[in-house]
Amino acid sequence: MPRSPHRVTVSAFALAAACLSPQAGRADEFSPEQLEHFENKVRPVLAEHCQSCHGKEKQQNGLRLDSRAAVLKGADYGPVVVSGHPQQSKLIHAVRHAAGVEPMPRKADKLPEEAIASLEDWIRQGLPWPAEAVPVKDAPSWRKHWAFQPVTDPPSPAVKNSDLVRQPLDAYVLARLEGGNLTFSPLAERAALIRRAYFDLTGLPPSADQVRDFLNDTSPDAWPKVVDSLLASPHFGERWARRWMDIARYADTKGYVFQEERSYAYAYTYRDWLVNAFNRDLPYDQFLVRQIAADHITDTAKDPSDLAAMGFLTLGRRFLNNQPDIIDDRLDVVFRGTQALTVACARCHDHKFDPIPTADYYSLYGVFNSSMEPEEKPLLGEPEDTPELRAYRKNLAEKEAAYRAYKSLHPPRPGLPAPFRELAFHQSRQPFFIRHRNELNRLKVEVEQLKSSSPASPPRAMVMVDKPQPVEPVIFQRGNPGRHGPQVPRRFLEALSREGERPNFSKGSGRLEMAQDIASDKNPLTARVFVNRVWGWLNGVPLVDSQSDFGVRTPLPDNPELLDHLAARFMAEGWSMKKLIRTILLSTSWQQSSRVYAEAVAKDPENRLHWRQNRRRLDFEALRDSLLSVSGALNPSMGGRGSELVMDGASSRRTLYGLIDRQNLPGIFRTFDLASPDATAPKRFETTVPQQALFMMNSPFIEAQAGRLAALAGAQPDPTARIRQLYLTVLSREPDPDEIQLGLACLNDLQAQPRQTGTDWQNGWGAFQAATGKVDFHPFPWFQKDRWSPSAQFPDPVFGHLILHPKDGHPGSDDAHAVIRRWTAPEAATVHLGGVVMLPSKDSTGITAGIVHSRLGQLGVWNVPPGGQADASVASVSLQPGDTLDFILGCAGSPNSDSFTWDPVISDVATGITAARASADFGGPGMPALAAYAQALLCSNEFLYLD
Repeated sequence: MPRSPHRVTVSAFALAAACLSPQAGRADEFSPEQLEHFENKVRPVLAEHCQSCHGKEKQQNGLRLDSRAAVLKGADYGPVVVSGHPQQSKLIHAVRHAAGVEPMPRKADKLPEEAIASLEDWIRQGLPWPAEAVPVKDAPSWRKHWAFQPVTDPPSPAVKNSDLVRQPLDAYVLARLEGGNLTFSPLAERAALIRRAYFDLTGLPPSADQVRDFLNDTSPDAWPKVVDSLLASPHFGERWARRWMDIARYADTKGYVFQEERSYAYAYTYRDWLVNAFNRDLPYDQFLVRQIAADHITDTAKDPSDLAAMGFLTLGRRFLNNQPDIIDDRLDVVFRGTQALTVACARCHDHKFDPIPTADYYSLYGVFNSSMEPEEKPLLGEPEDTPELRAYRKNLAEKEAAYRAYKSLHPPRPGLPAPFRELAFHQSRQPFFIRHRNELNRLKVEVEQLKSSSPASPPRAMVMVDKPQPVEPVIFQRGNPGRHGPQVPRRFLEALSREGERPNFSKGSGRLEMAQDIASDKNPLTARVFVNRVWGWLNGVPLVDSQSDFGVRTPLPDNPELLDHLAARFMAEGWSMKKLIRTILLSTSWQQSSRVYAEAVAKDPENRLHWRQNRRRLDFEALRDSLLSVSGALNPSMGGRGSELVMDGASSRRTLYGLIDRQNLPGIFRTFDLASPDATAPKRFETTVPQQALFMMNSPFIEAQAGRLAALAGAQPDPTARIRQLYLTVLSREPDPDEIQLGLACLNDLQAQPRQTGTDWQNGWGAFQAATGKVDFHPFPWFQKDRWSPSAQFPDPVFGHLILHPKDGHPGSDDAHAVIRRWTAPEAATVHLGGVVMLPSKDSTGITAGIVHSRLGQLGVWNVPPGGQADASVASVSLQPGDTLDFILGCAGSPNSDSFTWDPVISDVATGITAARASADFGGPGMPALAAYAQALLCSNEFLYLD
C-alpha cells in the first residue's frame, strides 16, 4: 500500500476503492474479461475526468461516480445511465456534448473518442464493477475480529495423555494434536536440548564441558538450572537485543542525506540499552513506554540511562530530512512493531481493510509532529575526567566555534530575490548564498564526525522531547502536506479504544499517553503481538504468520487458545520477558525432538499443530559468533561503538556490535539474510544461495578459524586424539568410531595429495624425461606475496632466477629446472587447451614450451624465439578423473632474459565454458590437512543447524 504521497496515482482504485473492504458487491455477475476492461479502460477515465466533481469529497448535483451503486442511483435530477443502453444514458450524452445536455467534463476538453467508446461498452455490458463494500470504519464486523477481542485466559482443555503436560501451555498444544489423532514427538536428546537452549538464549554454542556436565547431572532440576543460568547470562541480552533490533530497524547511519554527516553519533547507546533491558528483565510494558516516552518518566538527575531507549524512534532513515516521511517511518515502527497494525497505510486514504481512518493517522501524526530532537543530546551520565576527554572537548569546542563564527559572518540576507532564497537553504531554513551554505555544511559535518568517531566522545541519548507548543494536526489530503484538510485532535486509535473512552491527548505532545495506551493491559494487541514473536523466535514458526499485521484479513492463529493463554499469563506475571521465555523452554512442546515421522507428516505436513520441534538453521549472527567462539577468537567485550564488521577477521567482537550502514549494507549481510534496516522487519527471510556455501568453503575468515582450530588440535599426540579434539571443540561431543575412521581416512587423503592453492593446480619445477615420457615434478616450497620460488633467496644460487607469477615467470638456470604448472582433471571431459607463450626480450636465446598428458605423453612442443610468441594450443584432448596436464617452460640456451608470459586456459570442447585458467586459480599455499578437516566440520549441517 502506498506510504508516500509521491506514489499516489490517478487510478480510481486508489481514489475510490482504497477505503473499501471486500465485504460485499457482486463481482461474480461479470466475467473476468469484463472486469479487466473496466479496470483498464473505464476506471482511469472516471478517476481522471469525473471524480474530482463527482466523487467522495465533492458531489455536484448529488452525483457520485465512484461506485456502481452510486452510478446507478444517479443525480438529484434522476438516473444518468440505463444499464445495457448507452445511447439512452445521459452520461454518454454529456460526454459527447450532445445538444440540450450540459457538456462534461466542465472546463475541460471533450473526452477522446476512445475513452467515450470505452464508457459506452461498459454501460452496454451492464456496468461491470469489482466487489464493493461500505467503508470499514462504518462496518461493525471488524469489532468481531479475533485480534480486537479482550485478552482472556481460556480454560485449560482436557487431554488424554495428561502426563505429557509439563507446563499449562502444553495442554493447549496437546489438545489440538489429539484432535488430529497425533501426539507430541519424543523429547530431544539431552545433548540436542542444551545446544538448542544455548543458541536460543545466548546465540552461542555450549562447550563440550558444559554439555558433559548437563549429561552427567541426573537431578530432577537439571534442566531448569540450565535454563536459569542462561537467562542470567549477560549474553542473553546480546542475543535478544539483536532480535528486537530487527523490529526497531536499527542502523548506525541515516541513509542518503546529501551534504550532512551520515552517521548517527550515538546509535550504539540504544543497542546497549536494549542489551541491558533484556538482561535486567525490564517488564515489557515499561520496555515499550521507555522507548516511546522515556523523556517524560526518567529522572535525569538520578539516572539518565533510560533516555537511550528512545533510539527506537530516532534511528530510522532520514529521507533527505523530509519531515512527513520521517514521521511516517516512526508511526510505522511503533504500530507495526508493537501493535501489528499497518497504520502507515492510512497516510493517503482510509485504510483499505482495517479500521484505521486517515483521521486516526493524522491524530497520531500530530503526536510526533509535536515532538522534536534537541540539537544537544543529553549525556548518559557524567564521564570520567581524563586527558583524552579534555583533548576531545577542546577539539570539539574549536570546531563548534569555527562553525558559529562562520555563521555569524554570513548572516541570512532577507533582501535576496525569491529565486535565490529558494536555491540556498540551510538546515535552519534560512537563505544563504550556495557557497556560504556549502561551507557551513562542511563545518557542521566536521563537528558531527568528531562526535561519532572520537573514542573519547562521551555517550549521549538519541532522544525526542516535546516542542514548547504542541502542533494541532490536520489531515493532509491524499497524503500531500501542501493540501490541508480538516483539523483532528491528537488521540489514540479508535479501534483500540473502548467505546466512549477516547480522550484527546493533553500532556504535551501526547507521546506518553500514546505509549501508555499501547502498553495497557486493556489493549488487546500488545501482549498477543509480543508473545507471538517470542514463540516464533523460540520455535522457528510463529502462531500468527503475519507477525506485524494482525489486521482483519489475518486469519485465526494456528492455536488461538494457546496465544491468548500465553498473552494472559504474560501480563499476569508482570510482563516479565524472562518468565515467558522460561515457561516455553520448560514445556514439552519446546523440548520435542525435531525428527520427522511419516504418519505425522501425512496428517500435518507443515507442522502447524506443532507435533515436533522445527529444525532451524543458524542465523547470521549465531553462525559468525559460533565460528569465533569454537576457534577461541571471540572477543567477549560488551557495549560501545560499532566496529566495521569485516569478515577477514578485522573485528572479533560479537556480530551484534558490527556497524550497520543502511545505505551501503555489506554484501555478506545480504548473503546471509540480515534484516533490512530500512524498515521494521517482522521476520528474517531464509534463503539458500550458492554464495553462502562459497563463503564457507573459500572465505579467508573461515580459513582463519579453521587454522586456529587446527593449531589447538595439533597439540594432541596423535591423529585420533586430534580428530577427537576437533569434534569436542566444534560439535561439543565425542566422535563415534565410524567418524574417527572416516576422519583418519580424510586426513590421509589430504596429506597424500597436498594442494598449494586449494584448487586443481600445482606450481613447481622439473623437466620432461624423454626416455620415460614422464615429468619429473617438484612443487615449489616457497610463496611470497604473488610468486612461487624454490627459496626465499632471489636469485637462488642453485636455481637462478626460477620464479612463477600468476601470468608470467622465469625458468631456471638449465633444462632440469623448467617452470611447470600441473593441472589435475577432477572429472572426465574432452577439453581444448589454449594460451599464447610470449618472450618479450630480444636479448634472450629463446625458450621452449611444452604440454604433457600423464597418459598420452607429449601433446605439443613450441620453440619461442627472442621477442616472439607461439600459440600453444591443442584442439582436443580426452581426460579421465585424475589425469594431469603439465605446462612446462624451460630455457633453450642461456638462461638470461628468459622472462615469459603464458596463461594456459582449459575449456570444454562442447560448450566452450572455461574449466580452469592458470592465472585465475593462482594462489598461495593450500590449507594444511588438519585445518582443511576442521573447515569440513565447520561446514557440516551439525554445526550449521540447531539440531
